[in-house]
Amino acid sequence: MSGRHGPLLRVLQPNMTPILWAVAIFSTVAQWNFFQHTLIYVTDQRLVHPAAFAAGHLIYPLFQRFFVKGITLGAVTG
Repeated sequence: MSGRHGPLLRVLQPNMTPILWAVAIFSTVAQWNFFQHTLIYVTDQRLVHPAAFAAGHLIYPLFQRFFVKGITLGAVTG
């Protein structure tokens, strides 16, 4: 990563990683909550896509540690 932006990225990337993961997980949780409304209101199960169900039950637990790390880093003060 040499070049004009290399040093900047080497400094900022470690600080941005937990924040980006936290934002990604917050977005996933929000989409999951919207999907829960669909499960409640839709009575025909053929209309519910199984990939959306798997995403909330499989992906969120795998990345939960990044979520906790991002919140912890944001909450710790000097």
